[in-house]
Amino acid sequence: MFTKDAQSSTICRSEGSKYTWFSESIELRGISSEGLRHIVEFIYTGRIPISMSTVQNILAVSRHMQIQAALDFCMEFLISAIDVNTCVDIIHIAEVFGMPQLEDKATSFMLDRFPDFMKSSQLQKLTFDNMAALLESNDLKAMSEMDVFAATLKWIMYDPARQQYIRKLMERIRFPLMPPRDLMVHVNVVDFMRTKCNDLLLEASSYHMLPHSQVIRKI
Repeated sequence: MFTKDAQSSTICRSEGSKYTWFSESIELRGISSEGLRHIVEFIYTGRIPISMSTVQNILAVSRHMQIQAALDFCMEFLISAIDVNTCVDIIHIAEVFGMPQLEDKATSFMLDRFPDFMKSSQLQKLTFDNMAALLESNDLKAMSEMDVFAATLKWIMYDPARQQYIRKLMERIRFPLMPPRDLMVHVNVVDFMRTKCNDLLLEASSYHMLPHSQVIRKI
């Protein structure tokens, strides 16, 4: 925000009771000096060095000063930077700066490359809302529903604070799509599945025992 410090201002012209004030300094609040330096360089040279470590500062200044060309460059860079090691970081940047097109592209990449994504550190950067949306998507390209469960378990166990989301996330996993052996060997052995989600396991077992009544979405 542009502000004027009256104490450091000088009166340059008077017209009756009207005065024109020129401030000796302009204060820009809410933006970084690094981001401002890059934007000033861009204004004078037409070039802007963008990286994952600088893009948020540049975006903040560009949006604050309404420099559309710099915003476009940031968008182009972020789209090109989407991979299994950056996609969640980029989703969060898109959320902060209100860039739905970028968020959709990064989310689509994550869904398409889920087997690789679940092995990366980016998995743990997902928020609960991100994780819930991922599990609900019919576009999730997983090798099996067991992989989906394994990724969700890995996310939950990473932080004790995530225990509160166990039930809400497990309700989004399609356990009836798992073979009975996987349910018994890999799912039923998890303590919280027996204590908090046993009804989901019973539902999956009933599904396999009554094949003619199976009505469930297929991936």
